[in-house]
Amino acid sequence: MQSSCVLCGSKKIIIRKVYSSAEIIDKFDGLSKELKTKSFFSEESFFLKQCADCSIQFFEGCRPGDSSLYETLQQFDWYYQEDKPEFDYVLQKIIEFKPNSILEVGAGQGAFLNKVKDAFSVKASEYNTEAVRELRNKGIELDSENDRYDLIVSFQVLEHVEAPREFIRQQIDKLYPEGHIIFMVPNNDSDYSKHLEDNNILDFPPHHTSRWNKNALLNIGQLFDLELVDYYEEKMRLIHYEQVIEHLRKQLPLYGLFDDKERILVQKEMLKVMNRTILPYEYIKSNMTGHTHGVVFKKKG
Repeated sequence: MQSSCVLCGSKKIIIRKVYSSAEIIDKFDGLSKELKTKSFFSEESFFLKQCADCSIQFFEGCRPGDSSLYETLQQFDWYYQEDKPEFDYVLQKIIEFKPNSILEVGAGQGAFLNKVKDAFSVKASEYNTEAVRELRNKGIELDSENDRYDLIVSFQVLEHVEAPREFIRQQIDKLYPEGHIIFMVPNNDSDYSKHLEDNNILDFPPHHTSRWNKNALLNIGQLFDLELVDYYEEKMRLIHYEQVIEHLRKQLPLYGLFDDKERILVQKEMLKVMNRTILPYEYIKSNMTGHTHGVVFKKKG
Protein backbone atom coordinates (compact mmCIF):
# COMPACT_ATOMS: atom_id res chain seq x y z
CA MET A 1 0.00 0.00 0.00
CA GLN A 2 1.37 3.40 -1.01
CA SER A 3 2.12 5.81 1.80
CA SER A 4 0.41 9.16 2.19
CA CYS A 5 1.96 12.18 3.87
CA VAL A 6 0.85 12.57 7.50
CA LEU A 7 0.76 16.36 7.10
CA CYS A 8 -0.45 17.25 3.60
CA GLY A 9 -1.79 13.92 2.29
CA SER A 10 0.52 13.85 -0.75
CA LYS A 11 1.42 10.51 -2.34
CA LYS A 12 4.89 11.79 -3.32
CA ILE A 13 6.78 9.95 -0.59
CA ILE A 14 10.46 9.00 -0.63
CA ILE A 15 12.33 6.59 1.67
CA ARG A 16 15.16 8.36 3.48
CA LYS A 17 16.42 5.45 5.61
CA VAL A 18 15.62 1.96 6.79
CA TYR A 19 16.37 1.17 10.45
CA SER A 20 16.79 -2.09 12.31
CA SER A 21 14.12 -2.37 15.01
CA ALA A 22 16.44 -4.46 17.20
CA GLU A 23 19.17 -1.80 17.12
CA ILE A 24 16.77 0.97 18.15
CA ILE A 25 15.30 -1.20 20.93
CA ASP A 26 18.83 -1.84 22.23
CA LYS A 27 19.59 1.88 22.26
CA PHE A 28 16.43 2.62 24.24
CA ASP A 29 17.41 -0.19 26.65
CA GLY A 30 20.75 1.58 27.05
CA LEU A 31 18.88 4.69 28.18
CA SER A 32 16.67 2.72 30.58
CA LYS A 33 15.55 -0.91 30.71
CA GLU A 34 12.28 0.31 32.21
CA LEU A 35 11.22 1.88 28.89
CA LYS A 36 10.31 -1.55 27.43
CA THR A 37 10.10 -0.39 23.80
CA LYS A 38 10.09 -3.83 22.14
CA SER A 39 6.28 -3.99 21.99
CA PHE A 40 6.16 -0.91 19.74
CA PHE A 41 8.00 -2.70 16.91
CA SER A 42 6.24 -5.55 15.11
CA GLU A 43 8.62 -5.83 12.13
CA GLU A 44 12.37 -6.38 11.82
CA SER A 45 12.81 -2.93 10.28
CA PHE A 46 11.00 0.39 9.92
CA PHE A 47 11.27 3.41 7.65
CA LEU A 48 12.04 7.10 7.81
CA LYS A 49 10.13 8.68 4.94
CA GLN A 50 9.84 12.21 3.61
CA CYS A 51 7.12 14.03 1.71
CA ALA A 52 8.43 15.55 -1.52
CA ASP A 53 5.72 18.25 -1.38
CA CYS A 54 5.67 19.61 2.20
CA SER A 55 9.10 18.29 3.36
CA ILE A 56 8.02 16.65 6.64
CA GLN A 57 9.83 13.45 7.61
CA PHE A 58 7.90 10.70 9.39
CA PHE A 59 8.45 7.15 10.60
CA GLU A 60 6.46 4.20 9.31
CA GLY A 61 6.35 0.57 10.43
CA CYS A 62 6.18 1.04 14.21
CA ARG A 63 3.74 2.30 16.86
CA PRO A 64 4.00 5.64 18.66
CA GLY A 65 4.62 5.77 22.41
CA ASP A 66 1.80 5.43 24.94
CA SER A 67 1.20 6.88 28.40
CA SER A 68 3.36 4.23 30.10
CA LEU A 69 6.38 5.29 28.03
CA TYR A 70 6.00 8.93 29.01
CA GLU A 71 5.31 8.11 32.66
CA THR A 72 8.65 6.28 32.69
CA LEU A 73 10.48 9.11 30.92
CA GLN A 74 9.16 11.75 33.29
CA GLN A 75 11.07 10.03 36.10
CA PHE A 76 14.23 11.53 34.60
CA ASP A 77 14.79 15.04 35.97
CA TRP A 78 15.86 16.29 32.52
CA TYR A 79 12.63 15.29 30.75
CA TYR A 80 10.39 18.14 31.97
CA GLN A 81 12.61 21.21 32.25
CA GLU A 82 11.66 24.26 34.29
CA ASP A 83 13.44 26.76 32.03
CA LYS A 84 14.24 26.71 28.33
CA PRO A 85 15.09 29.44 25.77
CA GLU A 86 11.86 28.67 23.89
CA PHE A 87 9.92 29.55 27.05
CA ASP A 88 11.56 33.00 27.11
CA TYR A 89 10.70 33.54 23.45
CA VAL A 90 7.02 32.66 23.93
CA LEU A 91 6.80 34.74 27.10
CA GLN A 92 7.92 37.74 25.06
CA LYS A 93 5.29 36.99 22.43
CA ILE A 94 2.60 36.79 25.12
CA ILE A 95 3.66 40.21 26.42
CA GLU A 96 3.50 41.50 22.84
CA PHE A 97 0.12 39.94 21.92
CA LYS A 98 -1.59 40.36 25.33
CA PRO A 99 -4.05 37.46 24.83
CA ASN A 100 -7.12 37.20 27.04
CA SER A 101 -6.85 33.41 27.15
CA ILE A 102 -4.01 30.92 26.69
CA LEU A 103 -3.97 27.16 26.12
CA GLU A 104 -0.84 25.03 26.34
CA VAL A 105 -1.23 21.68 24.59
CA GLY A 106 0.88 18.94 26.11
CA ALA A 107 1.58 21.07 29.17
CA GLY A 108 3.45 18.39 31.09
CA GLN A 109 3.73 19.33 34.75
CA GLY A 110 2.96 22.98 34.06
CA ALA A 111 6.45 24.50 34.11
CA PHE A 112 5.56 27.09 31.47
CA LEU A 113 1.99 27.90 32.51
CA ASN A 114 3.13 28.34 36.08
CA LYS A 115 5.13 31.35 34.88
CA VAL A 116 2.10 33.16 33.43
CA LYS A 117 -0.95 31.91 35.34
CA ASP A 118 -1.00 34.87 37.74
CA ALA A 119 -1.01 37.42 34.90
CA PHE A 120 -3.16 35.69 32.26
CA SER A 121 -6.10 33.30 32.04
CA VAL A 122 -4.54 29.92 31.24
CA LYS A 123 -5.62 26.32 30.75
CA ALA A 124 -3.78 23.11 29.93
CA SER A 125 -4.32 20.08 27.74
CA GLU A 126 -2.49 16.98 28.94
CA TYR A 127 -3.07 13.20 28.81
CA ASN A 128 -0.35 11.90 31.11
CA THR A 129 -2.14 11.07 34.36
CA GLU A 130 0.85 11.90 36.57
CA ALA A 131 1.30 15.25 34.82
CA VAL A 132 -2.42 16.04 35.16
CA ARG A 133 -2.16 15.46 38.91
CA GLU A 134 0.72 17.93 39.11
CA LEU A 135 -1.17 20.50 37.03
CA ARG A 136 -4.10 20.33 39.44
CA ASN A 137 -1.74 20.70 42.38
CA LYS A 138 -0.51 23.94 40.81
CA GLY A 139 -4.05 25.22 40.36
CA ILE A 140 -3.98 25.04 36.55
CA GLU A 141 -7.35 24.25 34.97
CA LEU A 142 -7.76 21.71 32.18
CA ASP A 143 -9.14 22.48 28.74
CA SER A 144 -12.77 21.63 27.95
CA GLU A 145 -14.23 20.68 24.58
CA ASN A 146 -16.03 23.97 23.95
CA ASP A 147 -13.27 26.29 25.19
CA ARG A 148 -11.75 28.79 22.75
CA TYR A 149 -8.52 30.78 23.06
CA ASP A 150 -6.61 33.83 21.86
CA LEU A 151 -3.26 32.01 21.97
CA ILE A 152 -2.42 28.30 21.79
CA VAL A 153 1.11 26.99 22.25
CA SER A 154 2.74 23.56 22.26
CA PHE A 155 6.35 22.87 23.24
CA GLN A 156 7.92 19.68 21.87
CA VAL A 157 4.56 18.00 21.18
CA LEU A 158 4.00 17.92 17.42
CA GLU A 159 6.87 15.47 16.81
CA HIS A 160 5.14 12.92 19.10
CA VAL A 161 1.77 13.03 17.34
CA GLU A 162 0.84 10.13 15.06
CA ALA A 163 -1.58 12.23 12.96
CA PRO A 164 -0.22 15.81 12.88
CA ARG A 165 -2.72 17.08 10.28
CA GLU A 166 -5.69 16.22 12.48
CA PHE A 167 -3.90 17.48 15.58
CA ILE A 168 -3.16 20.89 14.02
CA ARG A 169 -6.71 21.22 12.70
CA GLN A 170 -8.11 20.54 16.19
CA GLN A 171 -5.93 23.30 17.67
CA ILE A 172 -6.89 25.81 14.97
CA ASP A 173 -10.58 25.07 15.57
CA LYS A 174 -10.10 26.07 19.22
CA LEU A 175 -8.51 29.38 18.24
CA TYR A 176 -10.44 32.64 17.96
CA PRO A 177 -10.15 34.57 14.65
CA GLU A 178 -7.05 36.81 14.78
CA GLY A 179 -5.66 34.51 17.50
CA HIS A 180 -2.11 33.16 17.50
CA ILE A 181 -0.85 29.58 17.47
CA ILE A 182 2.77 28.63 18.26
CA PHE A 183 4.52 25.33 17.56
CA MET A 184 7.95 24.52 19.03
CA VAL A 185 9.66 21.34 17.80
CA PRO A 186 13.16 19.84 17.48
CA ASN A 187 15.05 21.46 14.60
CA ASN A 188 15.88 18.79 12.03
CA ASP A 189 17.94 21.38 10.10
CA SER A 190 20.09 22.38 13.08
CA ASP A 191 23.81 21.90 13.62
CA TYR A 192 22.89 19.96 16.77
CA SER A 193 20.79 17.48 14.78
CA LYS A 194 23.32 17.15 11.95
CA HIS A 195 26.27 16.51 14.29
CA LEU A 196 24.48 13.89 16.38
CA GLU A 197 22.94 12.27 13.29
CA ASP A 198 21.34 8.99 14.41
CA ASN A 199 22.88 9.06 17.90
CA ASN A 200 20.02 10.95 19.56
CA ILE A 201 17.84 7.98 20.48
CA LEU A 202 14.97 10.19 21.70
CA ASP A 203 14.54 11.40 18.12
CA PHE A 204 13.28 7.92 17.16
CA PRO A 205 10.03 6.04 17.65
CA PRO A 206 8.31 5.20 19.83
CA HIS A 207 9.29 8.58 21.31
CA HIS A 208 9.18 10.69 18.14
CA THR A 209 7.01 9.90 15.13
CA SER A 210 8.08 12.79 12.85
CA ARG A 211 10.93 15.21 12.17
CA TRP A 212 10.47 18.86 11.23
CA ASN A 213 12.75 20.98 9.09
CA LYS A 214 12.10 24.67 8.45
CA ASN A 215 10.19 24.08 5.20
CA ALA A 216 7.84 21.60 6.87
CA LEU A 217 7.07 24.06 9.67
CA LEU A 218 6.46 26.97 7.30
CA ASN A 219 4.24 24.81 5.10
CA ILE A 220 1.77 24.51 8.00
CA GLY A 221 0.76 28.09 7.20
CA GLN A 222 -0.01 27.32 3.56
CA LEU A 223 -1.81 24.08 4.32
CA PHE A 224 -4.11 25.60 6.95
CA ASP A 225 -4.43 29.15 5.58
CA LEU A 226 -2.58 30.79 8.47
CA GLU A 227 -0.60 34.03 8.40
CA LEU A 228 3.08 33.63 9.29
CA VAL A 229 4.06 36.05 12.06
CA ASP A 230 7.54 34.86 13.03
CA TYR A 231 10.07 32.04 12.80
CA TYR A 232 12.23 31.17 15.81
CA GLU A 233 15.59 29.37 15.77
CA GLU A 234 17.40 28.53 18.97
CA LYS A 235 21.14 29.06 19.37
CA MET A 236 22.82 25.90 20.58
CA ARG A 237 22.72 25.66 24.38
CA LEU A 238 25.85 24.76 26.34
CA ILE A 239 24.42 21.42 27.48
CA HIS A 240 23.76 20.43 23.85
CA TYR A 241 27.16 21.77 22.74
CA GLU A 242 28.76 19.43 25.30
CA GLN A 243 26.77 16.52 23.84
CA VAL A 244 28.02 17.32 20.34
CA ILE A 245 31.65 17.63 21.50
CA GLU A 246 31.40 14.34 23.41
CA HIS A 247 29.99 12.62 20.32
CA LEU A 248 32.74 14.05 18.08
CA ARG A 249 35.42 12.94 20.56
CA LYS A 250 34.20 9.35 20.25
CA GLN A 251 34.84 9.52 16.50
CA LEU A 252 38.54 10.40 16.93
CA PRO A 253 40.97 7.65 15.75
CA LEU A 254 42.95 7.22 19.00
CA TYR A 255 44.29 3.78 18.01
CA GLY A 256 44.05 2.21 21.46
CA LEU A 257 45.56 5.17 23.30
CA PHE A 258 43.01 4.85 26.11
CA ASP A 259 42.22 1.16 25.92
CA ASP A 260 43.46 0.02 29.34
CA LYS A 261 41.70 0.90 32.61
CA GLU A 262 44.45 3.19 33.93
CA ARG A 263 44.55 5.25 30.76
CA ILE A 264 40.76 5.54 30.70
CA LEU A 265 40.90 7.14 34.16
CA VAL A 266 43.57 9.57 32.89
CA GLN A 267 41.42 10.38 29.88
CA LYS A 268 38.39 11.15 32.05
CA GLU A 269 40.40 13.53 34.23
CA MET A 270 41.83 15.25 31.16
CA LEU A 271 38.36 15.73 29.69
CA LYS A 272 37.04 17.16 32.96
CA VAL A 273 39.79 19.80 32.88
CA MET A 274 39.12 20.59 29.22
CA ASN A 275 35.36 20.84 29.78
CA ARG A 276 35.82 23.28 32.65
CA THR A 277 38.41 25.47 30.95
CA ILE A 278 38.48 25.32 27.16
CA LEU A 279 34.97 24.18 26.21
CA PRO A 280 33.00 27.16 27.64
CA TYR A 281 35.17 29.62 25.70
CA GLU A 282 34.81 27.63 22.49
CA TYR A 283 31.05 27.57 23.08
CA ILE A 284 30.94 31.37 23.34
CA LYS A 285 32.67 31.65 19.97
CA SER A 286 30.36 29.15 18.31
CA ASN A 287 27.37 30.25 16.28
CA MET A 288 25.70 26.89 15.81
CA THR A 289 21.96 26.35 15.66
CA GLY A 290 20.49 24.36 18.52
CA HIS A 291 17.89 21.79 19.42
CA THR A 292 14.66 23.75 18.85
CA HIS A 293 12.92 25.93 16.31
CA GLY A 294 9.35 27.12 15.98
CA VAL A 295 6.74 29.17 14.18
CA VAL A 296 4.13 31.71 15.18
CA PHE A 297 0.99 31.87 13.04
CA LYS A 298 -2.09 34.10 13.13
CA LYS A 299 -5.55 32.78 12.33
CA LYS A 300 -7.21 34.89 9.69
CA GLY A 301 -10.40 36.70 10.65
